[in-house]
Amino acid sequence: MELTFSFRRAAAVAAACTALGMFGLAAPALAGPGTGQGNGSGNSNKSEGPGYGGGADRLDVKWKDKDEKKDKAKKNVAINGVGFRAGSKVILRVGSGEEISAICDPFGALKFDVPGQELKLTSGTSVLVSGSTPSGTQLTLVGAIPPEPDGSGAQDLVPWVVAGGALLAVSGGFVGRRRRVRY
Repeated sequence: MELTFSFRRAAAVAAACTALGMFGLAAPALAGPGTGQGNGSGNSNKSEGPGYGGGADRLDVKWKDKDEKKDKAKKNVAINGVGFRAGSKVILRVGSGEEISAICDPFGALKFDVPGQELKLTSGTSVLVSGSTPSGTQLTLVGAIPPEPDGSGAQDLVPWVVAGGALLAVSGGFVGRRRRVRY
């Protein structure tokens, strides 16, 4: 029994979609512009417009779960910054809250978690980190708290799209194949 050309093509498309879905290559393609998914970053700070000064990618602000539950009291905001003097003291300010002192690691990076229950953390709250660079000049990084993730996105749809495409290809192949007529 020979398969028709249309079924071969549908099977090849289904196999390609399955392979792309398995290797995670379809998720960035399905994500629209401005979602932060297609450019490899999960942070909108990297897309700041001209005039910002070019340091928008030095400060990363994102939500971090302590456990799997979506309890607001268990959530922290992780603040990571680079470009400071190794072991130096930096001043961190979230919104209109008090200034917090932190120490950079030996490589000049700042890693700090702000507990969600201590401050009223909402989307768009400004984050300022100020300290000295290795050359001794003052460096101030500006960022904002991103919206809380709800756990769903384009990458959650990829397995369903691939399965639907494969099912469509298989069902289309059975309907459209040639049938031998016996006389």
